[in-house]
Amino acid sequence: MVRDIDLAKREISEKMKQAGIGAGMLAVAGVLALCALGALTAAAILALAIVLPAWGSALIVGGAWALVTLVVALIGRAKLEKATPPVPKEATRAVRDDARYLAAELKRGK
Repeated sequence: MVRDIDLAKREISEKMKQAGIGAGMLAVAGVLALCALGALTAAAILALAIVLPAWGSALIVGGAWALVTLVVALIGRAKLEKATPPVPKEATRAVRDDARYLAAELKRGK
């Protein structure tokens, strides 16, 4: 029974680690979006404005940053979904097996 509890603790710990990674990636996506919309966006727009109208340059650069942000956010969301709900499946199965075994032993003892 103690091993099952330890197994449950390890499983929940691993799930929480995955959730933390996913949440961190979503936070990074937000920070990257804000930072990127500053100096790099202005520089890219100015560089493209040499060969395109300024409005076209701004549209292309803005779309590129939106795409990068979307990809990072989707990866982070997938990590969060993988980690939730934090149910210790292996430990639950082990406890259920123990309960079945004990119930069978009690029936045989009668």
